[in-house]
Formats: sequence, C-alpha cells, structure tokens
Amino acid sequence: MKNNIWYPGFVIKGKGRGKKIGFSTINLLVEKNLKIRQGIYFCQVKINNREYSGLLHWGPVPTFKQKAASIEILISEHIKNLELNMPVSFVPKKFLRDIVKFNSAKELKIQIDKDLLALKS
Repeated sequence: MKNNIWYPGFVIKGKGRGKKIGFSTINLLVEKNLKIRQGIYFCQVKINNREYSGLLHWGPVPTFKQKAASIEILISEHIKNLELNMPVSFVPKKFLRDIVKFNSAKELKIQIDKDLLALKS
C-alpha cells in the first residue's frame, strides 16, 4: 500500500465492547474523510510524539449490529495517560482483511488474536 497520509484525529469514548473481549482500543473522531476502503489494516500510530504499530478498524461493526462506520485502533502495548480529546494521528500501512460479521464476540476475539499474530510477524 502506498498510502503515507497521516490522518489526524482525537480520542473519543467508545462503547467498551473491546474491553469486554480482552482488547482495549482507541476510538477516534477523524475530521477529514478517510480515502481508504473500509476494512482492517496494519497501521502506524503517533501518540505524544511516540510511534506504535497497531491494527486499524475502519467501517461498520456488523458483529454488534453497528451500521455506522467507526475508527478504532488496537495497539498491543498499553498506553498510559490516554485521555478524551487527546490528538492521535495514524497512517494505514497495509490492508489486512475485509470486515466480517462474526456469529459471536468469541469468534471475533479469535480473529483479532490471529490479526495480532500477523502484525507481530
């Protein structure tokens, strides 16, 4: 993927679904339109001038019947002092997969575990 556009955003309150299945995500409000197709990406994230690798979800969340598109980033490291309205920027690096409706949160968790393994390899 040749996308090197850093998208600025701000941390917003999520629905807490990620925490319930063992993954804390950063939910973002992005001011400009993402010029990428909806799906799951490997990405780079900047928080407080530090870069992290992560998984980016851009689109609806059909497993939880959410039709509106949202932006969430899962970083394998714990980020201290993350606050609402904090600026965060990200760049999608590589498309990983399309968004899929899973039959349960447990099935979604299994897929996210696989996605994280792919990120680390």
